[in-house]
This record gives sequence, structure tokens and C-alpha cells, in this order.
Amino acid sequence: MAFTLIRRGHWLPLTLALAVSVVTGAVLVHVDTIERQRRHQEARATLAAQVSAVRAKLEFSLSEPLARAQGVIAHIITHDGITAEEFHTTGEVLLKDQRGVRNMVVSHDMVIAMSYPLAGNESVIGVDYRSIPVQYQQVRRAIENRAPLLQGPVPLIQGGIGLILRNPVFLRDGRFYGMANIVLDIPAIFADAGLGKADLPFQVAIRGGDGLGAAGAMILGDQAVFAAQPVLTDVVLTQGTWQLAALPKGGWDQADAIPVRVRLMEVLAFVAMTAIAFGAAFHIIGQDQGKEILRRKSEELERSNADLERFAYIASHDLQTPLRNVISYAQLLSRRYGGRLDQDADDFIGFIVEGSARMSQLIQDLLNYARLSNSVEPLAAVDAGQAVQQALSNLTDVIGHSHATIEAANLPMVRANPAQLVSLFQNLIDNAIKYADPARPPVIRIHAQQTEPGWWTFAVADNGIGIAAEYFEQIFVVFQRLHTPGDRSGTGIGLAICQRIVQHCGGRIWVESSPGQGATFLFTLMAAETVPLM
Repeated sequence: MAFTLIRRGHWLPLTLALAVSVVTGAVLVHVDTIERQRRHQEARATLAAQVSAVRAKLEFSLSEPLARAQGVIAHIITHDGITAEEFHTTGEVLLKDQRGVRNMVVSHDMVIAMSYPLAGNESVIGVDYRSIPVQYQQVRRAIENRAPLLQGPVPLIQGGIGLILRNPVFLRDGRFYGMANIVLDIPAIFADAGLGKADLPFQVAIRGGDGLGAAGAMILGDQAVFAAQPVLTDVVLTQGTWQLAALPKGGWDQADAIPVRVRLMEVLAFVAMTAIAFGAAFHIIGQDQGKEILRRKSEELERSNADLERFAYIASHDLQTPLRNVISYAQLLSRRYGGRLDQDADDFIGFIVEGSARMSQLIQDLLNYARLSNSVEPLAAVDAGQAVQQALSNLTDVIGHSHATIEAANLPMVRANPAQLVSLFQNLIDNAIKYADPARPPVIRIHAQQTEPGWWTFAVADNGIGIAAEYFEQIFVVFQRLHTPGDRSGTGIGLAICQRIVQHCGGRIWVESSPGQGATFLFTLMAAETVPLM
């Protein structure tokens, strides 16, 4: 059943509806992609700002102890050395409240001579750096560069893992004195930078052991973070850098995820657009089907009307011949035997003649009505005043017998069929005379006025018996009479013929009346100078 609706000519609206759905889906996917990119960029920017704050804290935590080491170095340079007591006093002042510093050591040449604090670090005293290759290599590098550097993470002599800030000391005469090193506690340094918080909204990885940047060993976190498109930043050291990478907790997929509310709105938008598109398509198809059904019904009605009118014309024409015979023989009986038979016979013969005459007139009116229905004659410019005069001429006897007064104003030129316009006025005037009020002579007034551009409204007003409002439509129906045949003459087709003539001219006809107040028949006709609609 559904397939039968999709006939040739119906594919276009369905194809357009499908195209609208596809385009809507594509647009929503594109918008979704753009929104994900926007959210990704926004998440990266937010994370970059957070990482920048961590980097700044971390650089401060790593560089601040160097400034304290400079106090010891300045004393050594000034006094060409430092005693154990002076080192203890200086270290106590410089390292007070330094949570991230494990201890500070001073070596004479390559041998560690002092440590503050000494407790827990006794094992470092007397150790020669040259005996520890992993440390000696960085010691030589600092000496050669004559600049401090950060080594680590590196195994410590006293145990554990730490960072060592190595400072070579050169006296004023340029001689190498030794090393003034500060050992940093890795967990404390990272905690001071905020990396130890449990509620940190991102995961961090740091690489760059011994200040080698991306080429250095891992210092903190998971190496996999660097392979997941993290936010990268360099932590600047005294020599070299660390590379810090950060990812949102849960990864970018979770950070970029579009809220369920937005997803639901996108789905609803797609469903709504699809429903509207296909609803419009099926509405158009339904309209097309309705138009097709209406066209077929209209064609059937036109054929039926044509057949009916053709039948009426043929039937009326064929009835005339036998009816003429009936009338002729009835009239012959009346002439030959009128008064020779009894009164009943004379009455019967009179009824036959009268009924036959009415039947003849009825058939003639029906023929005229059928001819109007089949008329295809073009409209022409006609003088309505002349048409009224011709109608009055045709009704001379009727007007004279009824003593009717006809008042016709100057009437315009209109577009009509000349013979039909005469018939229109003749029927309306004759109708007004037929339904005159017996108490007064009939007065009929005919005038016209232009009520809208290109159209004239005609009025044929009488002072007759009038018409009740409930019969305003009925009087224009074929064979519809408001009085019995014995009361008024006529066949009941005259006003139907008037309506058909006006409609053929493109106008309309109606009546305004009330019982006892006369009736005014109004109709519209196109002005002669107006180009007719084809």
C-alpha cells in the first residue's frame, strides 16, 4: 500500500526530503565536529594555563636553593675557604625552614669534607667524587662549564634518590676550590610545585634527567603520557631543561566529550528536520493525489453535465414533433366539435390544448437552457441600453396588457453575447410583470453603477409581491416555482436561464427582497473596455 503512493512524479518530494535529511545530518555532524574541536582547544588552553602555573612553581622550587648555596660560595671566595664551624653556622641560617633540601655539602677539590646537617649524612664525609662515576661525570661537566647544574634523579651516597644542585667554586685567583652542592628531596620539591595534590585535575609526566630535556630519562609519571598529544612545556634549569607533559584526567576523549544535553538536542533537531521534510513530502504527495482525484471528479462531472445537457436537448427536440401533433389535433377537435358536445367535452378539449401549449413552452425553454449550456460563442462589446430596448420590444403585448411602467436609465457598454443579453433582460422584466402586486400597476426600474474597476452592477427592481429570504437560492434552480401553475404563468426555467447567461459572461446574479416590498435582481457584467480573462 505504501509503495503505491510512491508513483512517478512522487519521487521528487521524497528525494528532496531525503536530501534535506542527509544535509541536516551532515550539518549536525559538521557542527558536532566543530564543537568537539572547540571544546578540545578550550580544554588545551585551560590545561596550558594550569600547567604554566605548575611550571613556574617548579622552576622556583628548583632555582631558589641555588640562591642559598651562593651564600656559602661567597663566604669561601671571600675567606679563601670555610671552616667546619663556619659552614655549620652558615648552613643553619641558609637552610632554615627549607623543606625541599635534604642536605648541603662542601668538598675540598673532589673529596667531600663537610655536610649540613651532618646527622644522617655521615656516610658522605670523605667520599671522593672520582670514585662514583655516575656523579663524577656531572661534577666534571659543572667544572668545565664553570656554572651550576642540576643532576638527577641520581642514587645518593647516603641512600635514596635525589636531585643534586652542583656548584663549582673558584677562588679569586681562579683556582678550583671544590664543590658546594645542595641535595634536593624530590617528593618535597614536587609537592611544593603542587604536583602532589590528590585533586589535581590532570596527570603529569616529566622527563629530562640531568637537564637533557626530551632526550633525558623519566623523572616523574608515565612515559605513555608523552604519546597521547599532551600539553608540553619546558622547565628551565640552570643548565638544560626538563620537559613536562600534561593530560586531562580521563584523557582528551572525556575532556572533549559533548554533554548529553547537547547530544540530545542534536538528535531532536535531526529527528524534527527529518519529520518536517518527510511530512512536507507526503503532504505534497497527498495534495497531488487530492488534485488528481479532484481533476478526475471534475472531468466526470463535466462529462455527466455534458451528457445530461445533450440528453435534454435531444429529448426536448424529439418531443416537439409528437407534441405538435397533439396540439394540432386538440385544436382541430376544438374547432370542429366545440359546442357540439357537452360542456365536459369542451372543458376536456380546453385542458388538452392548454396543457399541450404549456408543455410546448416548457420544452422550448428547456431547449434554450440546453443551448446556453453548450454555448461557446465569444463575448463582444454590447450596448446594454439597446438590449433593454429590444427586450421591451419583444414584450410589447405583455407590457401593454399589464399597464406596466418601465424606467431604464442610461446603461453602459458591457462584454456579453448580444442575443443572450436581450434574453437576460427580457426574462427579468417578464418575471417582474408576472409577479406584480394586483393592488398596483407594475413599475420596473433598470439602472447600473460601477461598483469596482472593470465591472458594472445592474439592478432590475420592481414593486411586486416580493420574495421571502429562504427562497433566494431556490428561485434560480431549474423548474423551481414558488407558486402553482394555475396562479402564475411560466415554466420555472426563466431565472435559471438568467443565471446561466450571467455566469457565461463571468458575472454573478442574486436577489434582494422582502415579501410585499418588491424584488431587486442584481447581476454583474464586465465593462466593455476591460480585457476578458482567458
